[in-house]
Amino acid sequence: MPSNESGIAAQTVTMSKPALEGIHVPSLTFFSASSKQEIDWDTQNKHLRFLIASGVHGIVLAGTNGEAITLSRTEKFELVRATREAARDLGVPNLPISLGTSGTSTRDVLDDCTAAKEAGADFALVLVPSFFHFAMTKDAICEFFEEVADASPVPVVIYNFPGVAAGLNVDSTMLDRLAKHNNIVGVKASPHIYTSHARQNTDYTIAYVRWYS
Repeated sequence: MPSNESGIAAQTVTMSKPALEGIHVPSLTFFSASSKQEIDWDTQNKHLRFLIASGVHGIVLAGTNGEAITLSRTEKFELVRATREAARDLGVPNLPISLGTSGTSTRDVLDDCTAAKEAGADFALVLVPSFFHFAMTKDAICEFFEEVADASPVPVVIYNFPGVAAGLNVDSTMLDRLAKHNNIVGVKASPHIYTSHARQNTDYTIAYVRWYS
C-alpha cells in the first residue's frame, strides 16, 4: 500500500539526470457508472494494454485527462501497479511510467512521489500548487520545485499548465534555474505560448532538460 505520512524532509536526492526519451503517452482514467464511481478496471486495463502494445516509449498516469485531482493515492498506486503488470505481460517490463501528483502542499506532493516509487513508477509529474495562487511568486514556485526535487525518491517532471493552475506559469527564466537541479529531468509544457517554447528549446542553459507539449 502507498505511504500516507510524510517522513521525507531530511532526505536529499543526488543523481545524474536519467534519460526521458521518445513518446510518453498520457493515459485516460476510466470510471464506472456506479454510485461510488470507482475505476473501471476492465476498461482501464484494456486501454493500458492498447497503449503499450502500440509501441510507445512511456506511459503517463494521472495527468489532466488522467484525473489526477480526483484520484486517491491508493488508486494512483494501483494504476501504476496495473501498468507495470501490463508492461511485463507485453514484453517491456522496464517501460518508463510517470505518475501525476495533485497535492497543494510540498508534503502532500512528496507523499505522492513516495507512493509512485513504491508502486514502481519512474518519474513524478508535478504541477504548480495553486490554491493560494496569490502567494505563489516566481521565487516561491521555484523553491517549491526545488524542495520537492531535493526529497523525491523519483525524478521530477515539471507540469507547466497555467490553465489548471490559476494562471501560474513556470516561465523560461524560472526554468533556467530549475534545470540546474539534478533531480528535475523534464517539463511537460501546456501553456500554448509558442514564443516561450521556442526560447526554452534554444537556450543552452536548459537544453539538457527534456520538453514535452
